[in-house]
Amino acid sequence: MIDDTESSLFLLQKFFQKAGYVVFTAENGREGLEAAVTHLPDIVVSDVVMPEMDGFELCAKLKAHPKTQAIPIILLTAKGDAASTIKGFNAGADEYIPKPFDIHEVYARVERILRWVQQHKASQTKISGSLQKTPMFELIRFCEEHRISGIVHLVNDATKGVSRIHLKLGEIERIELRAITDMTEALDELLTWEEGTFTVEQEKLHLPQDDGEDAQAQPETPQRSAAAEDVATASARHDELKHILADLRNQTEELEIVTLTDAHDNMLHILSNLLSPQQQETFGNLQSKIMQFSHQTTDALELGTLQETLLMSEENAFILYPIEQGGGLGVMTRKEYQGMVRWNCQDAIQKIHRLLR
Repeated sequence: MIDDTESSLFLLQKFFQKAGYVVFTAENGREGLEAAVTHLPDIVVSDVVMPEMDGFELCAKLKAHPKTQAIPIILLTAKGDAASTIKGFNAGADEYIPKPFDIHEVYARVERILRWVQQHKASQTKISGSLQKTPMFELIRFCEEHRISGIVHLVNDATKGVSRIHLKLGEIERIELRAITDMTEALDELLTWEEGTFTVEQEKLHLPQDDGEDAQAQPETPQRSAAAEDVATASARHDELKHILADLRNQTEELEIVTLTDAHDNMLHILSNLLSPQQQETFGNLQSKIMQFSHQTTDALELGTLQETLLMSEENAFILYPIEQGGGLGVMTRKEYQGMVRWNCQDAIQKIHRLLR
């Protein structure tokens, strides 16, 4: 808990301690950053306007630090305008609660985020298979397209060599292969491996480093062969989703933005000539937050199944469609074209549902 207002910090500390939490406190962003790196808490709840380091800078530094980048963050602030909200999400905040806050709402949001984190950890899987069925270039392309974070363990059957590829959101950060220090040289050699096994460990940001290379070797099993086939199937499904979105864009020239997110609010695809990469990330964050709010409102008012969320500005319409398997389709168009766009989106949603069943 980080807040320079003594009364707010006292209320948060006492309430969560009474609820059974171990609470670490700090009175400014700099102290909060040091405490987070030292204690590695399950979640950070922070004020925004503070001396020495504000909440936005704190978020950015926590997300940039390898020890704390996976810790969820809730910002509490009197700055409730859209610009501040967007700035908070861009800095890495997972929730944004305006002040004065209801302590029970803060508690509910903390519980919800931690519950999601546990469910996400429980759903993590290992993808394993053989390089004969899934060549190295296909495996690397699959990791890129699915923005996988973790480590790919490789074993070469011909030479008995082993390697590790370290990934973050699909990008190769480091390759461990003998004494080769040049990543391009190491990757070129790995692309020649035609016989062997691979295991992709997802979302493991702090895996222990084993000194013995033999510990990485993992024998082929029937389950891994099936998983290798699943990689190819998932890759084909990924390509088909891209075709569906491209068709939707081609059918409706007035569409300015088309996005698709998965069940964990990760951006799978975005088609737009208007947005910079930073704006695309902002757009994706807003889409996930709007979808969450729409579901919560629908459930609270017992309105039934959410089928569409429509937001209108003076010039534009932003439309969201939930996907049965999780995630959502989002589009933005000029307000006067939203009728035709909504008609075409219904056809695209049906195709996506059929593909993912």
